[in-house]
Amino acid sequence: MLSRFTNIQLNCYLSVTSGTCSVVTVHQPPVLATALGHNVIMPCHLSSKEKLTPPVLYWVYNDNSKLWPAAEKYKERVDLLDKNPDSSNKSILFKNVQWADSGMYLCKLSIITTDNNKRSRTKGNETLLIIYGKYKIYNLVFLGLILKKISITFLFLI
Repeated sequence: MLSRFTNIQLNCYLSVTSGTCSVVTVHQPPVLATALGHNVIMPCHLSSKEKLTPPVLYWVYNDNSKLWPAAEKYKERVDLLDKNPDSSNKSILFKNVQWADSGMYLCKLSIITTDNNKRSRTKGNETLLIIYGKYKIYNLVFLGLILKKISITFLFLI
């Protein structure tokens, strides 16, 4: 049984003499949470029973901003975890996450099957990245009490 968090692209090619089908799957977790200023691994794994040329990888933020290959604002903060182009691990390391980094991330791949030279594109189901952190509030008046210093943890769901 397939998980509801797995996106499958089924490509069927029919010829006069025989038909072939290939299944390419991209696995991506639905939700990740990390602390403000920390690093996070954004998992993306490709699986296929056929031989593929090294896929072209794209990571996209909120449907429009390219995270990989890194756009200028991400160049110092995003690295490919496994630099071997033949690897099925297409995860990235996202460094020093900020509040503005909360949102939806999509792993997309362009592939060519080596057996029949067919091109296709496939993608994951998106990952929601949640950033949480601490604020220090000084001299807060609450219910008539003066608190000198408290630390409150907020969880932001965007």
